Amino acid sequence: MNDTWIYKADGTIQCNKEIQAIPFAVMAGPLAEIINESSIISQKKYRFKTIQQCGTPTGAINAFELTPDGFELWDRGIVGHLGFEKLDLTKVTEDVDAASLPSFADMSEAKPQYIGELVGRPLRVYRTGDMLTADYRPSRCNIETSESGEGNIVRVWFG
Repeated sequence: MNDTWIYKADGTIQCNKEIQAIPFAVMAGPLAEIINESSIISQKKYRFKTIQQCGTPTGAINAFELTPDGFELWDRGIVGHLGFEKLDLTKVTEDVDAASLPSFADMSEAKPQYIGELVGRPLRVYRTGDMLTADYRPSRCNIETSESGEGNIVRVWFG
């Protein structure tokens, strides 16, 4: 495993489409000035697992693979790390197309406080142990009932 990868968060925030990801070229500029552009072998978008909550970072990062000499200069040079951190590739996943990720925009909706506010919302009712689809729909109310068939409510949740 190559351990000469470094990274920095790309600046994106959940539920905020106005903040665009910092492009690789912009992020690599100051780095290339101190270690030389030829010391940057490759660049790749990765993602850390994060809590899904509006206003928090998406977990997306810009990662750069450096030559051993470039990594040594970055790690031990007098300029400092420029906000980059050493990347452990076992703790990230390759970033996927943002369109395939669940949308967190409607997570900022206020959840109903009263039963009457559920009117008009999507609903799924199921018994404990039933198989469920894995689709995430933040506005959908889910009501789990007991296995016994008595219909007692066990859990109510959104998603």
